[in-house]
Amino acid sequence: MKWHTILRDKNSFFNRIDINLSGIDVGILGVDNCGKSVLYNFILTHQLKHGIGSTSSRKNQKTIYIEIKFENSKESIIKLRNFFDVGGQRDLYALKKDTFNQSYCIIYVVRSDLILDIGGTQDNDVIRKYRAALELDFANISQWQRDLNFWQRNSFSKLIIVGNYFGEIDNEKTVSDYLSNQKDYHRYFRDRFTDITGGLYFPKTEIKWVTGTLVSQKFATELVHGILKSLISQET
Repeated sequence: MKWHTILRDKNSFFNRIDINLSGIDVGILGVDNCGKSVLYNFILTHQLKHGIGSTSSRKNQKTIYIEIKFENSKESIIKLRNFFDVGGQRDLYALKKDTFNQSYCIIYVVRSDLILDIGGTQDNDVIRKYRAALELDFANISQWQRDLNFWQRNSFSKLIIVGNYFGEIDNEKTVSDYLSNQKDYHRYFRDRFTDITGGLYFPKTEIKWVTGTLVSQKFATELVHGILKSLISQET
């Protein structure tokens, strides 16, 4: 699978019409310092840049075409009217809610190393605070979903939960060892996440799970492939 992101001329009349008629709005949410902005930038530019500062407000890239080429299949194109990256700080509650209300799909990025505490190397206080923030986020998201009006409820269709391994690593092999049994890792992450957040209940919303890491170009590419497959998939 390959993907290519095209940032169209937002001032072009025909591009605006094409996007507005069939495009979707997608937002990236998550607790602060979980890799949201790195993922956002990588999807747009194909360049993996670490050390990107936390988003202090909301970024929005308009008028995007993402071309996806699967092996032995035709090309698919995802059209985005708006692609949002919202900071994870608690004081950005209003922007998070507005993004949720506007979006067809929310990509929620989670630090899987703090969910699973791989190797028992994380500080207990860090884990406790992160999980408390995660629980609060999903309590809010559940309430926002219940508060959607009829039209919003029918437009919000997909929630993609991304487990981003964010732990300390020496090289790619270290990560490969953790992710080598992807099926078990994926299932364990999903089960622990569900336990921590108290369960997920989103009527008429397709929930997808993607696990991986942004520690290298190779692994980041694999993670984005999983996200894009989930975005275009219609399976329930």
